[in-house]
Order: sequence, then structure tokens, then C-alpha cells
Amino acid sequence: MACKLVKTLFLILLCYSPIFSASNQQAFFYLLNEELNAGAITTSDYIDYQLQAIYHPETLSLKYQALLPEISRTATGLKLQLLSLWPGLTAEQQEGYQHYFNRPSFDRLELSLVSPSGLFKIHFTQNGPDAATDEFINNVALSFDYSYNYEVNILGFMPPPVDDPENPEYDIYVYNFGDYGASTPENPVTSTTRDDYTGWIEMDNDFTHTLTKGLGAIQVTAAHEFFHLIQFGYRVFMNTEANSIFLFEATAAWMEDVVFDDVNDYYNYLPYFFNYPYYSFSQIDGAHEYAMCIFFHYLEKKYSRSITKQIWEQFIDSEPYEAIEQSLAMLGSNLNYELADFAIWNYYTGARADTILFYPEGNYYPQLKEQGSYEVNNTLSFQDDVTQLGFNYYRITASASGDYAIRPSFSDQQYWIYAVIVEPYDSPAYYTYCGGNGIKNLLDVRALSNILLIPIYAKKPASSTISNANFTMQLTRGNTPQLEDKIIAVFPNPANLSQFNNVNILFQLEKIGDDITVSIFNENGKIIKKAAIGKQPDGINSYVWDGTNENNEPVASGIYLVFIEADGLIGPGKIALIR
Repeated sequence: MACKLVKTLFLILLCYSPIFSASNQQAFFYLLNEELNAGAITTSDYIDYQLQAIYHPETLSLKYQALLPEISRTATGLKLQLLSLWPGLTAEQQEGYQHYFNRPSFDRLELSLVSPSGLFKIHFTQNGPDAATDEFINNVALSFDYSYNYEVNILGFMPPPVDDPENPEYDIYVYNFGDYGASTPENPVTSTTRDDYTGWIEMDNDFTHTLTKGLGAIQVTAAHEFFHLIQFGYRVFMNTEANSIFLFEATAAWMEDVVFDDVNDYYNYLPYFFNYPYYSFSQIDGAHEYAMCIFFHYLEKKYSRSITKQIWEQFIDSEPYEAIEQSLAMLGSNLNYELADFAIWNYYTGARADTILFYPEGNYYPQLKEQGSYEVNNTLSFQDDVTQLGFNYYRITASASGDYAIRPSFSDQQYWIYAVIVEPYDSPAYYTYCGGNGIKNLLDVRALSNILLIPIYAKKPASSTISNANFTMQLTRGNTPQLEDKIIAVFPNPANLSQFNNVNILFQLEKIGDDITVSIFNENGKIIKKAAIGKQPDGINSYVWDGTNENNEPVASGIYLVFIEADGLIGPGKIALIR
């Protein structure tokens, strides 16, 4: 097999986690990871066993067969990793792994169809377990033609290199495949000096075992796998220093939704991402690298779709994070700033989604899982660690009003940034960020408000090894307001309810009240309305009275008294009501 020389041996990230949530999937990867770390298997074995699980599960030992994943989308990435190891493998190892790079037999897939555009040749059969229907094959042809037009003619990516000028169609092999599909790099392009390759595609013949099924599965697989062929025309090898599988898979998963917006197969991976936001960009485990497509959805919404193309153009000669940095620099930004903003966007999903300011489909995304929660009265300090290019989210509830100062202590502070989201008790949320050990002052924070702290270790991995770094966060309350229990104002007063619908009652609490009750009496001392308004913060609060009694009937004109029951009785406030 022809290969261009890899300058430095690429090592895969040795920190696998489950694909999706099934326990057998967890156990399969955990077992492989344990054996790799113990030296019982080599890195190439580690890749080989995962490829066997997709292509030839019956060849695995029984201990692995009992733990086989139900579905995997890792074949392309695994082949890329194996290809990057190729120069360091023995001739015997290369011979043993060569079958992963061999095309399916034409004897097995004796039929073929050229797509209407003439760009793709689909190889298939109508016999045995690999059989595909005419309708299925026609949908494959149309989906690949559509993907080519969108990705090349509309988005402007380079068309993939052609492997045979005399037979210029891109080859697609349809059979009973243990994955959605896979793209295989085949031969280096000798007319260039970069690490670009020709390639071919294989895909499942019915999509009955996949998470997305039917036509939708055909469409997203076409968009995804054809974009892998495009990627091979820019650069095949993951970079020689840091893991770049995430760039291949995240942008291919992003492309699915760009080309076929209504299918949304990428939703299947997002629960995994939002449950584990502290995983690094470079985490590869069969799910995280696909879920990272939301970073490119973020860049698309904030800037434009063209930034992904720019990143791939930069990636030809640069490391992946350098390619991202260079592309952001052209827009007057940098990755540190975008990491902080990205962390904030990821908070606004699910029930908190704002599809105007943040992700257009964020209301369909899971709600992010926070790593910790605390309460702060006068001071709070806590410690933890964060992985490189990962995010930790901590919710701090203010137990008292005042100005709060955030004082972080980061090792290697030049590599740190932290985002802050403030959710005031009674007004819209706002957010900000700060670099290194800079102090961030939050003014006039009401009690019961939430402060979300998101420390980010922004140091880019210099190799495939991902490290963690420790930090300390301290919050200190200052400028404590001098408060007392009292009714501040009643307005309008007199209240002519033929002109105004409500009476506003403003009252101040010295400290948080756990069970506040508002009572309104007539001038004879008879209670006519009592409302339990629950827990209220210190400082100024309000209650709106609509001029009705307990039965929601309008009360007569007259003088009314209002009392607030907190730790003690506050009041009275006088209301002159006119009908």
C-alpha cells in the first residue's frame, strides 16, 4: 500500500469512553483501553479490534464478541489512524491489516449503476444478505449527486481527486455493512506535494440497524462520506503532532446537517457531548468527535459557513488548532475568545435555548450538565481541574446581595480563560469572560441570583496526550447594602382602577425571606386578600394587587392597608382605591 512519509508517529488518544449509552458499548471500549494501558495489546491491535468489530466481528475472541457495540461510526477514523501508523509497522503487520484498505470484491457486488450526473458509480447486488433494492440504489445515486453539487458547487470545496482518469466516477460499494458507511484513503496523489489521497466509499445496504433509518440515513451518509473524500483531497494524515480526528469527523457531521438540514442524525450524539462538556476537543470515542460538529454550527451562525472551508484550506500545511487560529485571525478573533463564547452558547440549549442569539436548533439540543453547585454568602473558594480544551460548569447561588469579585488562581495563567454567566433573580441574564488570573467584578448581584463560572484550560495539545490542569476559584462579596424591612412605595396612589389595572407594592427585605405573605385589609380591619409569594431575596421586591378579594371579585372604593409577613410584620402601607 502506497503511503507518504509521516514525520512523527501519530498516537491515538488513549482515553476511550462509550459510544452512546449501552453498557456493552462501554464495556467493549473500557476493556480495550485497559488492555492497551497494561501493555497487553499494541496501539495497532487496539485499532484492529475495533475495525474487526465493524467488518468481521466473528473473528474476535469470545471475550470481545460478548461486548460488541450495537452500532459504530468509527471506521473512517480508525483507518486514518491505522494509515498514520503504517510506516512504523512491520511487513507482517502491514500484510495483516491490508484487507481494511482493499475494495470489496466485484464478484460479491456484480451490479453497478452510474448516477444521473455521471459522477458516482454504485456497486451492489440483489442477492443474499448484501442485497439492495432498486429504489435504495436510486436514492443512493441521487443523494450523492445532491451532496456533490452542494459541497462542491455551492459551498466551494475542491472536488475529490479522481483515482482513475479512464474511469473517473467515484466508487461506492453498497453491502451489509456494520456501520453507516466509511471512506477509505487509497493512493497518494503524485502530482502534489501535500498529503492528499484518492479514496472510495462503502455504505450499508438497508440502514435498518442504524440510529437514523431509511432515506434520511442514505442522505446523511452520502453527505458525510463524500465530504471525507473531499477532505482526503486536502490532507489525509491527521497532523503529525496533535490528534485531528475531531476535525475530520466533526466537520463531516456538520456537513450532514448543512446538506440535508431536515434529517438531524447528529442529534443522536449531542446528549453525550452535553453530559460530558469537560472532554477535550481532541477526545475520540465514537461519539464526542461527531458531537463536536456543534462547534462548526457555532462558527457558522456567528460568522458564516465559509469558515469551515477556510479551516480546511489552512489545514493543508498547518496543525488543526493552528488552522483554526489562522482562520479566526482573518475574522479578527482567536480560539481563546471563541472557546469562551462557545462555552456560553452551550449553556443556552434545551429549556434555556435562544434560537435567535444562539444555536438555531438549540431548543432540540439536550440541556447541559453542570459539574458542581455551591452557595456563597460572604466568600466561597473551591478547587478542581479541567482538561485541555474542555469546559467545566459551576453554578453558584448568591445567598446575599452585594458586589461579587471573582478571583481565580490558575497555573500557567496565560493558557486560561473563564466565562461568566449571571442569571439575576429578577432580570435577564448577561455574560462576560476574563483571561488568566484577571479579577472580574460583578456589581449589584441580588440574592438568589445564579452565577455560572466556566473555567477553560485553553492550552492546545502539543501531542495526542491530553493533560489536566488545576485551578482555584474564589468569590468574595463586598459593598454590602444597608437594608431594613419596610414598605417603600405604593403606586399609583390614589389608584383609580378605571385608569390603571393594578396597584404596585414595593417592599424591602433586610435578608432573604423564605415564606413571604402579602395581606391586604379594609379600613375596618377585615382581611380581604392574602397571597403567599414564597421565597424572596433581600433588597427591593414587589407585589402587584389587581384590586380583587379572595374570590377574585373587585373590591369597593376605599382605604386599604397592606402588610408583609416576613420574619416579622412589615407595614402598614396605605392604599386609596377609587372605582
